[in-house]
Amino acid sequence: MTSVNILPVIIQLVGGAIGGNFVNAACSRIGLGCIMSSLTGMLGGEIGGRVLLSLTGSGAAGNTSDVQIFLASLLGGTAGGAVITALAGWIKEMLAKIF
Repeated sequence: MTSVNILPVIIQLVGGAIGGNFVNAACSRIGLGCIMSSLTGMLGGEIGGRVLLSLTGSGAAGNTSDVQIFLASLLGGTAGGAVITALAGWIKEMLAKIF
């Protein structure tokens, strides 16, 4: 059984919330609000952080430094949070035009 380190997950969630709120503040057309931007950002942060960790090989135990894991979690989380929040805002805008 492998042990799961919780710190990268926390970093991904925080980075995702930051990325989501940044996109919400930068793009006035999205308008998801602080809470929804944080939630979609956290979802995207978890996805983006895991993807970047797997692509860089930082998720494998024993062959990477803590700094590499931290940076991959933070950058992947922030980027993933920004992308998912922007996507959610775009979907909300498209649905508002239809209905």
